[in-house]
Amino acid sequence: MPSIKRSSSAIEADTAQNSSRKSAKLRKNARIKELESQVAALNDFALETKIDKELPSPIVELLQNYPGAATKLDAAIRSWIIDTYDKCENKSSNSCTLSNAMTKYLPDIERLSRLPDGLNLAYHLVLFLGWHTLDWEQIRDECRSTRPSD
Repeated sequence: MPSIKRSSSAIEADTAQNSSRKSAKLRKNARIKELESQVAALNDFALETKIDKELPSPIVELLQNYPGAATKLDAAIRSWIIDTYDKCENKSSNSCTLSNAMTKYLPDIERLSRLPDGLNLAYHLVLFLGWHTLDWEQIRDECRSTRPSD
């Protein structure tokens, strides 16, 4: 059976076409990485400025579905809780006022629970919120007053 030889121009055309495909794929991957980076930056900005609830729903959906969104929201809510706790503690507030101040984070925690990989984070965040809602000095004083005398 005779061998069939391809012309060198056909080989060069195939090589050029493969190179063109590879460079197009590289450009596409670079663009995807760039867009993912921009989404991450937008999400960070939205959480830092607390405007994430005011954004149009398509943008919110995009921000909630990118990898790592649940972790970033968890970190942001924790930061907000700590800030609120510190502000309330500086005002020598009682447990009731502290609890009232913390209830505003429950909808955010619920939103976190609906994100991919967010349910476990939301559970631990509820515990974290509860811990920062208690007035530990009041609890200590109550325990001392109800303790049986020695």
